[in-house]
Amino acid sequence: MRLPEIAVRRKTTFLMVFILMAGLGGYGFSLLGLDFFPEMSLNRIMVLTVLPGAGPEEIETLVSEPIEEAAALVGGVEHIESQSSASLSLVNAEFGWGTDLDQAEIDLRNALTRAKGDLPDDAEEPVVIPMDPSVSPVIVVSVGSTVLDDIELRRLVDDDINPMLTRIEGVASVVAYGGLERQINVTAEPALMERHGISISQIAGALSVVRNNIPAGDMDAGGMNFVLNVETAFHSLTEIESIVVGYHDGLPVQVGDVCTVTDGTEELVETIMVDGERSILIMVLKQSGANTAQVCNNVHEGLLEVNEQYGSVVNSGVVYDQSRIIRSSVTNLGKTGAQAVIIAVIVLLFFLGSWKTSGTVGLSIPLSVLLTFPVMAIFNVNLNMVSLAGLALSIGMLVDNSIVVLENIFRHRTALGASPEKASVEGASEVGMAVSASTMTTLAVFIPIMFVPGVTGRLFRDLSLTISSTLLVSLFVALTLIPLMTSRMHEIGARRKKGRTALAIDNFLNRVDSRYANRLARVLTRKKTVIGGAALLFLISLLVLKTIPSEFIPQLDNGMVQFVIYRSPGTELDSTDSTMVEVAAEIAETLPPEVVDHIYFTAGESQGVMAMAGGSGTNEANLMVRLVPAYDRDLSKQEIEEIIRNILAGYPDVEYSRNDPLTAALQGGDPVVVNVYGNDIETLSTIGEELAAELSAIDGVEDARSSLNDRISQYSFVPSCDVLSLRAASPYLLGMETNIALMGSDISVYRENSEEYDVNLRYPEEYRNSLADLNATVVNGMPLEAWGTFKEELIPKDIIRRDQNRVVTISGSISGTRTIGEIAPDVERVVSQFDMNGYRYEIEGQISDQAETFQGLFIALIVSAVLVYMVMASQFESLLEPFIIIFTVPLAVSGAIFMLALTGTSFSALSFIGLIMLVGIIVNNGIVMVDYANQLMDQGKNRIEAIVEAGRTRLRPILMTAATTVLAMVPVAIGAGEGGQLYAPMGRAVIGGLSVGTFLTLFVVPALYLVFGRFRKAQEVAE
Repeated sequence: MRLPEIAVRRKTTFLMVFILMAGLGGYGFSLLGLDFFPEMSLNRIMVLTVLPGAGPEEIETLVSEPIEEAAALVGGVEHIESQSSASLSLVNAEFGWGTDLDQAEIDLRNALTRAKGDLPDDAEEPVVIPMDPSVSPVIVVSVGSTVLDDIELRRLVDDDINPMLTRIEGVASVVAYGGLERQINVTAEPALMERHGISISQIAGALSVVRNNIPAGDMDAGGMNFVLNVETAFHSLTEIESIVVGYHDGLPVQVGDVCTVTDGTEELVETIMVDGERSILIMVLKQSGANTAQVCNNVHEGLLEVNEQYGSVVNSGVVYDQSRIIRSSVTNLGKTGAQAVIIAVIVLLFFLGSWKTSGTVGLSIPLSVLLTFPVMAIFNVNLNMVSLAGLALSIGMLVDNSIVVLENIFRHRTALGASPEKASVEGASEVGMAVSASTMTTLAVFIPIMFVPGVTGRLFRDLSLTISSTLLVSLFVALTLIPLMTSRMHEIGARRKKGRTALAIDNFLNRVDSRYANRLARVLTRKKTVIGGAALLFLISLLVLKTIPSEFIPQLDNGMVQFVIYRSPGTELDSTDSTMVEVAAEIAETLPPEVVDHIYFTAGESQGVMAMAGGSGTNEANLMVRLVPAYDRDLSKQEIEEIIRNILAGYPDVEYSRNDPLTAALQGGDPVVVNVYGNDIETLSTIGEELAAELSAIDGVEDARSSLNDRISQYSFVPSCDVLSLRAASPYLLGMETNIALMGSDISVYRENSEEYDVNLRYPEEYRNSLADLNATVVNGMPLEAWGTFKEELIPKDIIRRDQNRVVTISGSISGTRTIGEIAPDVERVVSQFDMNGYRYEIEGQISDQAETFQGLFIALIVSAVLVYMVMASQFESLLEPFIIIFTVPLAVSGAIFMLALTGTSFSALSFIGLIMLVGIIVNNGIVMVDYANQLMDQGKNRIEAIVEAGRTRLRPILMTAATTVLAMVPVAIGAGEGGQLYAPMGRAVIGGLSVGTFLTLFVVPALYLVFGRFRKAQEVAE
């Protein structure tokens, strides 16, 4: 018994089935999270290690290289890249797509544990950070105060506000930046130390042993057991001052005799300003897998509680909220989907002339979407821009099966006079194989997409799963719900005779049928002309394709503009901060206030995870401009970036580069990246500087910079071997003395009210302000200049290595109207003609990723066409009919190319995926036509009569399916609102391809059917 027959005969059973499925759909929807992008990893794991006081070259040798060697032993690693800066090592291990990153993280941690002995003793514990979108903060909160000073404000944030936010459900961690933290400063006085014969290492040794309370065992007394504890931590400044550090002339020397002990703050290394007010920034990171929108909601509720408790002393606000663009994009896609449903129903009403029959098909749309939600939950697909784009794109296709089934039932009722039940069963069963094959061909094209390498394949896994599950559900609905409902409609087919408008439409459609049949009969007398014309059109479209600019992924307007600002090496923090205050003020004055939400910056040495985003010196700053939603402003993000560039160009000692870490990660890094490998830093630096200048001369390339362009001033002290030998001193002890004296060291802790604060030992600031001061500094009983000489030099701020080789990276962004595809040939020409001094180079970034992704998508396109052919061959049990139908694919590709050219849309990975979708969609028209022509030939008609009648009979369902798909995809193709730029190219490609492809299919497929019919006849004769 066939499925439509079962549905018609077991109405109540299937009614219960649909009610149950609707309930499951509602439950599945409740399980889905709401996020911006799919839950995914970026196949990279970063290792962050701090070695205080070390320069870039020392970091490279002592930290980065041992960690690189350890990471190279982990399975699945494809590339290892390190960045060695002052005091900081960042090692990035890149794994192949498909690697189990959870296991890779465990293996990497184990490798680091084994390599720990190779790291310096004073290096901090390496921090392993899997790089996925959840690493970026979902909310950034600013906290300022006109009542509290910087110390009190930071203490309030650390002790009260951060713990409140950390307890919020879904929050993984909360990190504060800015303000000043309390610190006990022990300032060693060189003159007093020399008078008492005390070295700074003696002071450090005496204080460092007083750190934590010491357990002293337990004691049994009076039948009770007591734990003994000796309190040795510092609890007052007097206790610190009274510590004996040595003896002079037989008398003890205390800390207070040679040092000044004060309750102060740590040294200011970073400043933060938000909308003109000094502030602290709180970064809120969500737990992996947590619902971003829900976490942001929870944080907003938590901030209400913060304001209730501390609103009288602090001003807090949200300067960045990732859920804003998520909600805006989701709302936009929801509206797009609703518009698509309305358009589809209107199209159906036009063709069918009945609200009841149109409503029957229209009901299949929400039901199919609803039943998709449980499938999404099973495959761990949440509601995000990609999955919702899949739903929006599939709206028009959802009704295709239902239209073909309903139209055939309609024909059985009106033309053949069958009863409602008989027409429903026979009409649905007659086209059951055709609609099943059509659905399978559409599904087949999404299988290769899941295997496309890189971030594109990972991103569009959700799109493939969403559309595939939706279409499978729609097939089931078409073969069950549609015949079930039409079997109860006794008046179906009579509606169009009632009403002048309905009659006029019916007459119009009848004239279209007749004219098409007449035109088709004439066209079939010129088969070669028709086929040749189609082939010529395809060749012309390929020529047009060469004129269409290409890009990797369309630029998204996420409402955030970010720049890294550079001043001259060695610029003090106060000067950098003053410049940024002026820049922020000028931006606020220049940009219309209605487009700006917040302007904030951080200047100086970014700490912790923030160091990954830039700003690792007193001459650097991060500038962030948060914009209002795209639909509320007239200026685009790119236009605002250009305005800010012009402002920055007015400052003579300012260089800059655009920075957007998350977008860069999703789009394959910076648009233009050239890596040059070599050993000599100076040679690499020269190559980098000269190549950056030549790349900047390319039209469209902006902010080209060499990774070795930034230099920092360094004084290298070279001890005299003769002096060391004469004084019986070692270079290591001299280095430690100098390290503590000049850089300072946290040597102990100060405990107060269960809180611990660092005790820092250092020389006074006046001994650290100039080279003369440094030379006069007493170290180990002698001025430093007596131990050796200083050598001044400019060294690279960052040393980058890739695959355990030094490399200079020249990177740049793009601006203006040129896309990455247009710029890539110019970059390749400039780089190939540049004198690399024998060094090896690689072009990477979006240029490389685009080439790799396009190659993968092209293979996916070919594989999709092969799979579609195989599905059709299985349906027809023939190799000939599928060969005829597959010729519709080039026709659709031609239409897609012309549409992209007409709309000025660049050819991107999204456009490519639209072409792949077309492979599965466009053949459906040919399947329906050829399948029915074969049925007519089996009934005794000749080939010409069969294909003409098949064309006329199937014209309306073909036009209906094409019209609903095309018109329902118009809102998607417009791409209005935030996030619309991402999926608009897919919609435009499908609209153009389906429009042109459908029209040409109506004439080209019949012509091919007759031409290749000779081979079919010869085959039958041979058999």
